[in-house]
Amino acid sequence: MVICAPPNSQSILNEINGEWQIVSTTNVSKYLETQKSSSPRFQNILFEHSNVSFKISNKKIQESRKIGSQVLEESENFLEEKRTLPRIKIYRTIENDTLKTTKIEYFQDSRKTKSYETKFIKNGNLNIVNGIFSKTGHQRETIECRRIYKRVQRNPEIPESSIFGTWKLLACQGAEKSWDAENLEISKVQIFNEIHIKRFDKKNLQPEIQIFKTGETVIFENGEMATVENQEKTIYSVKNRLLFVTFYKNNNQEFSMIYERV
Repeated sequence: MVICAPPNSQSILNEINGEWQIVSTTNVSKYLETQKSSSPRFQNILFEHSNVSFKISNKKIQESRKIGSQVLEESENFLEEKRTLPRIKIYRTIENDTLKTTKIEYFQDSRKTKSYETKFIKNGNLNIVNGIFSKTGHQRETIECRRIYKRVQRNPEIPESSIFGTWKLLACQGAEKSWDAENLEISKVQIFNEIHIKRFDKKNLQPEIQIFKTGETVIFENGEMATVENQEKTIYSVKNRLLFVTFYKNNNQEFSMIYERV
């Protein structure tokens, strides 16, 4: 299936700027099954759940994947280019008010895959369509998925209580050994006005416990929880029943984790 936007226009270069919130998906799970071997689980979760943000300037497009205020992935590419790498060709074009990226990979066993991503705006919503076409001998297969986004006006308010509970690690990116937490337990001790965070390692033995004072070393804002200790800051955001945690040190992003509720 080929999806096109209205012809003879490049208005998308202005309209796509800003942040977009995902509202619906079609066939994403099946598409991600094809990416398991080449794409880490962390990126696949972001593909399905994160907001996307765009900024176009100087013939380049900057793209970010976000959960609340956490920027979990960033990239920058030319709007139009052709790149040839060993066994890979990449094309980026603007066609019929649509941003299109095509990637062709050649394999030693004569297999060839062609993946593509198109971005266009329809009825005020951003549509992102991803597809992959594979060919082995006379066998051909195409798998395609679609994500639809609406423009973000402001961060939605999420109840503080959605962050509390026990969480199990799903995926991580850039995690260091000091954050070897398979499970997290986050609770509020009302009488002391404190937030307690217990981190359990893989053996689930004696947990490491951190205690933060509400309004002092822990802050709730725009549906997120942030803890601050010396030059370290950790942001906790809940979206689609998943907990996203990003750790910062000296204002630099160090690593991110994704948890599911136990």
